Amino acid sequence: MATAFIDANVFIYATSAAPAVANCQEILELAAASRPHCVTSAEVLQEVLHVLGRRNEPARVADALALAVAAAHVYPLEAEDVLLAAMLPTSAALSARDRVHCAVMQRREIALLISSDSGFDGLPGITRLDPADLAEWRSLVFA
Repeated sequence: MATAFIDANVFIYATSAAPAVANCQEILELAAASRPHCVTSAEVLQEVLHVLGRRNEPARVADALALAVAAAHVYPLEAEDVLLAAMLPTSAALSARDRVHCAVMQRREIALLISSDSGFDGLPGITRLDPADLAEWRSLVFA
């Protein structure tokens, strides 16, 4: 099994009524059962807190964070990650947070990213695994 980094949108969608919910919930169930093959970062947790907190959805914040901690090993955010993110090429498709996620992945030598965010497509060294296509890549991460 390969290690995969789980992006914030997977935790957010898993607690919503969005169309990608079923796959996101299944991904997190599979991840929890196959720990430690899925990882995330403290910055992802902060992003979940920010996005759902801004929507004034404290119950979803708690649910999404609980799912994250149950499903993935959480890497701390380190100064090296932020410094590396600052050196990555800027892109209109990637926020500063997304660049930090890429830096964490790069520093930890993780090439697979589970995310519905197509802004990550085409980045060198990163293969995005779209939750909508779980059936196509499931065995790559959850063999």
